[in-house]
Amino acid sequence: MISIGCVLISIISWIPNFCSIPAFFWILSVILSPIGFIMSLIGLIKYNWIGGILVSLLNVIMFFSFFILMYIGYNY
Repeated sequence: MISIGCVLISIISWIPNFCSIPAFFWILSVILSPIGFIMSLIGLIKYNWIGGILVSLLNVIMFFSFFILMYIGYNY
């Protein structure tokens, strides 16, 4: 559950930047995503494979979201 919460907080923290409101909340995705990734790996081992893999993949994407959006912003 912590890993899902980390993904949701990471997604919500990007909303002000998409609305053209400069905010530093995007840094939460860099801080919380590794924590969510570790928690999803623990959940992957203990509970189910599909949910753990999906949440761990989402946490990795949210960790690199700053670099992905910077690349898109500069090239398009």
